[in-house]
Parts: sequence; structure tokens; C-alpha cells
Amino acid sequence: MISKYKFSLLHLAVSVCIAFLSAYIVFVIWYPSPLAQAIGVTKLFTLLLIIDMILGPLLGLIIYKEGKKTLKFDLTVIILVQILAYSYGMYSVAQGRPLWVVYSQYHFDVVQHKQLDEKDLEKADQAYQQRSWFGPKIVALKGEEQYQKNSFAYQRRGWTSYPSNYTELTSTQSRLSQYAFDLKYLNQSNESERVAKILSQYIQADAWLPLKAPIQDMVVLVNKKKGEVIKVVDLKPLR
Repeated sequence: MISKYKFSLLHLAVSVCIAFLSAYIVFVIWYPSPLAQAIGVTKLFTLLLIIDMILGPLLGLIIYKEGKKTLKFDLTVIILVQILAYSYGMYSVAQGRPLWVVYSQYHFDVVQHKQLDEKDLEKADQAYQQRSWFGPKIVALKGEEQYQKNSFAYQRRGWTSYPSNYTELTSTQSRLSQYAFDLKYLNQSNESERVAKILSQYIQADAWLPLKAPIQDMVVLVNKKKGEVIKVVDLKPLR
């Protein structure tokens, strides 16, 4: 059997590799910046990393005693608990991942995996029935005449939680053009230098709309002439 410190280093190395891979999946694929901040997944993922990178290897180091009869059993239990805790944490993160960024009229909404019901997905067009594992997609709501305004479920969960209401963003270009705000209004809720720095990276943007999110509302930069989303950015919408 390998020595105590070699085992601990190996255990830590594997945990670190898993942590980096998980961070890439979460913050690059599932919650592309700045949606992780808007939804508030960072704290949950940090707790996950503490369990995976610190507590697991530390417990292994503490209980590792060469010659101990129950050593293999004890290490197996620690690793299994670590795997179970990690799996549950990643499952929770996956349940909250954003599937859609939905344009309604005056703003965009973030729609998470946990908000959708399988029965509602079956009623949607084929293009909107899949729960993506590769980041959120941009869509829009159909015209208001499509909504079931008197439905209690619609009032409780919101129209954007029903994929049967979705359509392509390009089909709502005139609506987006009508309600999008001029870029100059971003200076009312943000430092002008910060606004200028961000806008310099997205010169195609000619307007913006608010993004409603669970933890922090943000801004969606758009090109209203083309009816396109340019980027979700970490700026405050109008107060």
C-alpha cells in the first residue's frame, strides 16, 4: 500500500482535477458569464468545492494510519461519501441551470431547468422541447393573444415558463425595436466609465433591455435594427 502522504497527494490531485472540470462545466457551459452571478450559483458551487477539494482529502489524511486493519474500508467510505456529496451538489447545480433567456415585451426573463414541467414541454414546438446541456438559448414569447391570461398556472409561474409560448427572437424584431432603451440610459444606474468600457467590447449593440433574474437583474445588449441579442452584461437596469 502506498504511503500516507502519497495517498493524500493523489487524493487531492484527483479532487482538484474534478473541481476544475466541474468549474468549466458550470461557469462556461451551463451558466455562461454573467448568468452565474445573476442566478446565484456561485455560493452553492463553492460549498461543493469545499467538500470535494478540502474535506475529502483532509479526512483521508487524518484517518490514514499504515497497518490499520480497517484502513481500506475507512478510505472507501470517505471516498463514497465524497462522491455522493459531489453528485448531489452537481445535480442541484444542474437543476438550476438556465435553459432559456426569453424576451417578452419590456424585458428578458431567465428560465431555469427546475421551472419547466415535462407536460408543458410536450405541448411546445419541436425546437423548444429539449432541455439543453450546452447553455441557454435566446427565444421570445409569441404575441399576447397567444397567452392564457386567466390561467392560474400562468399567473403563478409566468408566461415565460411555458415553452409552448416560445418563438424565434427574429420574429419579434418590431416589438424589440419599439421597447428597447437607448444606450445612454445605462449611465443612470451605472458608472459612466464602466458602461463605456463594456460597450466598447460590443460595438454592434445599439440598445438594451432589462434581464429579470432570481438574484441580480442585469442588462441585455441588443441590436434592435437586426432584432438580435448581442450579450448579457453585468450592468444594472434602470431603477
